[in-house]
Amino acid sequence: MQRLMAAVNINGHYTDLMLDTGASKTVIAPFFLKTLQIDYIRKGNKIMAVKGNNTWVPSITIHSLSIGKVTSNNLSAAAAAVPWQISLRGKSRGFMSAGLLGGDFLKAHDAIIDCQRAELLLRENDSTACNIPQTLETNGWQAVCFTFSKSNQIEIPLVIKKQILHFIVDTGAPFSVLNRDIAEKISIIGGWRRFKAYGIGVSDPYAQQGQLNKINIGGFELEHLQIDISNAWEKVLSDHCDGLLGMNFLGSNLAFIDYQNRTLYLKHPVK
Repeated sequence: MQRLMAAVNINGHYTDLMLDTGASKTVIAPFFLKTLQIDYIRKGNKIMAVKGNNTWVPSITIHSLSIGKVTSNNLSAAAAAVPWQISLRGKSRGFMSAGLLGGDFLKAHDAIIDCQRAELLLRENDSTACNIPQTLETNGWQAVCFTFSKSNQIEIPLVIKKQILHFIVDTGAPFSVLNRDIAEKISIIGGWRRFKAYGIGVSDPYAQQGQLNKINIGGFELEHLQIDISNAWEKVLSDHCDGLLGMNFLGSNLAFIDYQNRTLYLKHPVK
């Protein structure tokens, strides 16, 4: 399983945060907050935290968060536990992270994420990032426009079975996910085997594997996409989105996420 990680300096302490375009805010795990000597045990604020679900969590202020020469000062973040385990097609594996680098930081610094090579470029400290969009289109990548939700999540429309569905582009999700109610509505049938899917603060013991066929994403066509059918993120998806485009899609289709130009670049891999 590919996880996108960034080496960061938080208040003078170095650690790795997972790049999570599905997280509306940057999240720091309690165990690392102890290292930072930040008091987070206090009344929380109701914020669009982590995967977008309205939940009461302690809000904290990070004095400085730096990646290379790029720094955010007095960054508002959420104190929440990143799950100690994730589901990979029904098999739970341990995963420890000091937190998530969310859409608030990535959007503020015009990030470009190379999902296939697991690289993060910030225009403020990498001059080559400015040339990437033109280079990608010249070399066969297809540009697909996306929009930002109010909570800094990347939303993009998909056409499946002549239905327009709205998905969140989520580098924090190892697999793409379709909400179970939507799957039933468009007659996507999951396999007989069920497993427990874990999200951040949520789980679903009845998740199934399924497949989407003949998908169109802004003119980029895909014959097959393996998905998890789950309601683990039902509170997140039911209001405005129907699923998540996870790393199984983003990595295999050589995706670049360009925050400044609000563009997802996709290319079929050479077989």
